[in-house]
Amino acid sequence: MHASPSVALRLTSMVALALAVLAGCGKDKTTGPVVTPPKYPVLSSPKNVLTALRTAYVTRDSLEIPFLYDDAYVGTTIDPYSPSPYDSIGFTKADEVAHVAALARKNVLVDMTLNAANGFRDGTDPPGWMTIQNPISNLDIADNPTEYIVGLGGEAMDFKFVPHTPDPSSPTDTTWKIIQWTEVRTFVVP
Repeated sequence: MHASPSVALRLTSMVALALAVLAGCGKDKTTGPVVTPPKYPVLSSPKNVLTALRTAYVTRDSLEIPFLYDDAYVGTTIDPYSPSPYDSIGFTKADEVAHVAALARKNVLVDMTLNAANGFRDGTDPPGWMTIQNPISNLDIADNPTEYIVGLGGEAMDFKFVPHTPDPSSPTDTTWKIIQWTEVRTFVVP
């Protein structure tokens, strides 16, 4: 049994229309503001990694954050003045990614200011590692109506970086990632 030419034409037209709709022919219409994705530096130095960390944190970009941390990353915050038995807390790469994702879900405002800190080689680290001390001078998280200002003046902070070589995505053939972060409270808050 064959379909009449008019039925076949209608079926062909309906299939073509369905394919056009699925393919999204015509001009794309956007609703809401156009969002320009943040620009990240090539991770060819520890300083560039910190710049990328600041950008990803401020824009709450949980898709970029995993590229900044080594898979073996360990973060530690230590509060020797804490009355709690939990004076030391550890973090993994997954914890850092989840933290930034939580900031994005809550749509909080984040501001971070970096110091012009220089890196050095710590004699206690494995060969090739780099350390930058106290690279963050200000961290402000605003979750309306509450605002959290991290008192970085009362903390000592070390970021440790590990090189990944060779890496064809870098003009220097090396990319850097954060391998450790240690934050130690240095005074008692009155």
